[in-house]
Amino acid sequence: MNEPEIMTDPNEMSLMPVDAASPAEDITIQAVQQGASASKFALLSTFIAQQQARLSGLMQKTGDRVLLCESDGFVFRAWVVARDAQQLVVLHHAQTPQADPSSALASVVEQLTEQYEQALPQQALLVSSQAIPAMLELPVEKDHTMPKERMLEMVRWEMEALTTEQLTQWNIGWLLLAKGYLTEAQREEILNAMQVNADELANRGGRAPARFGEEAIRRDFVSREQLEECLTLQEDSYLLDDSIDCSWLTEPNNAGRQKGLWLSVAMSAALRQQWVASFTEQSMQLKWIYPQAGMSGLSLLLAQAHEAEPVAHVAPQVCVSIERGYVACMRIERQSISQIALRRCSDYALRCDDIVELCQGMMSTEIKVLWVDGDHWRCDELAEELSDTLGRPLAYVSAHQAHQFTSKLAPTDSLPGPAALAAAQHYWELLPAHAAVQLRGSPPPPPMYKQSNFQLVAAGVFAMLLLLGTEIGFLIYHGNIHRNIDDIQARVRTVELNNEKLSANNSDMARLNTELSTWRTREKAVIARKKAIESVLIERQQFAENILGVIAERLSEDAVIYSIREIGWYEMEIQGWALSQSMVDRFNASLSRALDDWDMYIKDSPSEAKGLMGTDAFSGYAFTFSIEKQKS
Repeated sequence: MNEPEIMTDPNEMSLMPVDAASPAEDITIQAVQQGASASKFALLSTFIAQQQARLSGLMQKTGDRVLLCESDGFVFRAWVVARDAQQLVVLHHAQTPQADPSSALASVVEQLTEQYEQALPQQALLVSSQAIPAMLELPVEKDHTMPKERMLEMVRWEMEALTTEQLTQWNIGWLLLAKGYLTEAQREEILNAMQVNADELANRGGRAPARFGEEAIRRDFVSREQLEECLTLQEDSYLLDDSIDCSWLTEPNNAGRQKGLWLSVAMSAALRQQWVASFTEQSMQLKWIYPQAGMSGLSLLLAQAHEAEPVAHVAPQVCVSIERGYVACMRIERQSISQIALRRCSDYALRCDDIVELCQGMMSTEIKVLWVDGDHWRCDELAEELSDTLGRPLAYVSAHQAHQFTSKLAPTDSLPGPAALAAAQHYWELLPAHAAVQLRGSPPPPPMYKQSNFQLVAAGVFAMLLLLGTEIGFLIYHGNIHRNIDDIQARVRTVELNNEKLSANNSDMARLNTELSTWRTREKAVIARKKAIESVLIERQQFAENILGVIAERLSEDAVIYSIREIGWYEMEIQGWALSQSMVDRFNASLSRALDDWDMYIKDSPSEAKGLMGTDAFSGYAFTFSIEKQKS
């Protein structure tokens, strides 16, 4: 994205034309000496402060607040979260069953706008089940230099196959469940029945087993119309690009015995771009995208209220997330993730043996407690069975997180899940930076010196410093003239005293008198020019003050002015931006009526559709008004 180039020329801040008859430096010198520059300083400062306040209001900068979002394929949730010292404060909540990024985000923004009195945060975090984390074993160890392009190539090579294998598949059962046409118990009943039928038919060499949709209709769980709708959604999902975006931590994990283990994350590039575009449509910056899998257990790195040290600092921990579409198991030690494993369960009925197989390799005698969380409909039942099988007592991550945040929500409102809270804690650096890996959302904003409002203020400060500098230069110049005059007069007096008896035609006396006459002539010329310029400057100063007042009074609250540049005597150019063409036309008509009293008119007023300050942050219309004196 091209950076806006605004007010890069200091002369654009001046209302004085530069011509041969009135050099800019001399005008400034005399204005400063007469006190006119002080008035112009105040005028410029007030005008710039008004524009900066207007821009700041449009930008709606928000402090330590963020829009925390979570998408699991079934429902999209969003919370307004603020930071209060070492705790998080949950302010508001909204959710929608819509799965499309643009529609889902628009729905929750509308809900939050209705219940939230202040402007919504402009930065957002997204926790997605479609972002797949993994611990990759790469031939790159700590302190080993590897070009970023080569590292990306290796990570992408490893993550492409893993993403295809682990990414939640949009099969018919999954879609019927996501649309709410089928319960999870009904889906599991159909899957179990299909498995039994498949085994029986395989043994007898019979026909292929029935499809999921046919079995759901046969059992009167869904209608034919509902099945056809989900078949259409399934067909559309196959058209997505299979390319992925990847990210990885800056250093490998060395918590275990193996070296060169890199915590990475990958996501469909098309889906990531959809989310980024959706937040951009809402004038928000999607800062980071976190994987839902493997995030909840990171809160164990934070100390409990009654403990002096974080849980994960005392001993290694194992956390199991049992979600609707997948099971994630990770081992935490030495303040970081040392192992992580995922298993997709969106297309079969989950069993405890599947979870045991997934996390068996992470269990050791050091593991005293089994941490669990998740949104699977049989999560508690599977967790109890898993605890009995592995011989470890259960502890729920959500209970551990209860002391780490406060909520302004009503008791019936939904609170952020463990994964979403851990993402917010990582964003505000309450967790170690190397504890989690995330994908970048929208590109970062330009540095401060490239931001338009900063450039506007800097240009104004530069103009005032320029005026102050020319004032000092004039004082030095005029002071040198007086010192030369005083020096020559002293020398003349000395010669007169030493040559009282000499002739009045003494050559030295004549030369000094001639030189003195020359300097006095220069002084008279400077004073005469000062008087001439002063009259012009006062007239121009009054015109500048009055015309700026006229422009400011006619300017709508939904429009801003970038620059006012005088291109000739009673000729100027106004550049600005408004939210709509109608606002430009109203400003044009209002200003034209006011200019009739000055015998001036708007010569030209082109406008074009363009974002604020050349960016895509706001859609609107940029305009340029050319004003000149009416000809007799």
